[in-house]
This record gives sequence, structure tokens and C-alpha cells, in this order.
Amino acid sequence: MGLAVSKARQLTFSDLLHAGLEPVIRGANPWWQGERLVELPRFRRWAFEPVLARLRKGLTPAVVLRGPRQVGKTTLINQIIDQLLSEDTDPRRIFRLQF
Repeated sequence: MGLAVSKARQLTFSDLLHAGLEPVIRGANPWWQGERLVELPRFRRWAFEPVLARLRKGLTPAVVLRGPRQVGKTTLINQIIDQLLSEDTDPRRIFRLQF
């Protein structure tokens, strides 16, 4: 008895967008529509300057932050995005994807 094996095609980014992720991605990146982020704390943790400096140096096209829950990762990312936008960085060059 033979088994029919179908080779599954790997989904592309375009496939994912057409599958309904586009509104989710646009919602996670409100600055693309000219919207500002919600009120952010003025206090900045120690990692703010090192992460921002690495982004400015262009060492990598992406930065991944990981760590335990509730330590301020999202706040840090939002503060960096806010800083970049206040420096007139093109909003289309800022892409946030949260897992």
C-alpha cells in the first residue's frame, strides 16, 4: 500500500499577508499611518542607549530583545521607536513584529 506524499510549499511573507496578517502587522506599526505611540514613561532603563546605538551604527538590520515577562521589553522598544521618529527617521524604515 503506497502513501501519497504531497510536498507542502513554504508560505511566503506575501502569502501570510493575504491570509489576514496585514491588519495585524499594520496595527502593530501605527506610525506607518502617521499615528504616534501611546504615552510612554520618561524613565529609560539601562538598555535604551546600547540598543539605540547598535541600531544607529547599522550593525544589523534587526534587533531581537528577549527576556522574562514584565521586565520592560515592549516599553523599551516603544521608547526607541519614539526616539527614532522624533529624529525624523522615515516611519517606513521601522518595522515591529512582536512574538
